[in-house]
Amino acid sequence: MDADELSRVLDTLAALGDHETALAGLYAACGRIWSDDAVLWDGLAASERGHANCLVVMARLVAERPAAFELGRPFSAAASRLQASYVENRTREVERGGMARRTGLLMAREIERSIIETRLNELLKTEERDYLAIVNRVVAETDAHHRLLERELASRKVTRSETPI
Repeated sequence: MDADELSRVLDTLAALGDHETALAGLYAACGRIWSDDAVLWDGLAASERGHANCLVVMARLVAERPAAFELGRPFSAAASRLQASYVENRTREVERGGMARRTGLLMAREIERSIIETRLNELLKTEERDYLAIVNRVVAETDAHHRLLERELASRKVTRSETPI
């Protein structure tokens, strides 16, 4: 990996980390607003904060040994920043009380299935074990988040005040 590629990859990893931090903020806001579901949302928020930390470690591993990595699926730092901005806007909406609980669950489920969330393992090709272990953990946890949100949605009936998207 040359210096320009390394710079782009590190920028992308930082943007992905910002996205995970924004998502943690959204989930924490959901837990504050919908306190009956605080355990669900707080658990998701903690996991997303962990993902943000994982991305910092991944960036460090890449920066230390760039020759051990090859570019994989192109990820756009700009697209990740745009997604983080979307998440921050939804956080403000939740905090204002402008979102129904079911809509919040639906939104979270869709974010957890987004390309940014589900394709992290395609960003770089490597045999670096520590990096691969981190990526596999984040991808597996993201899949678990999606399944958890699916179960939550399936267990709830739609009320008149909770119109689905």
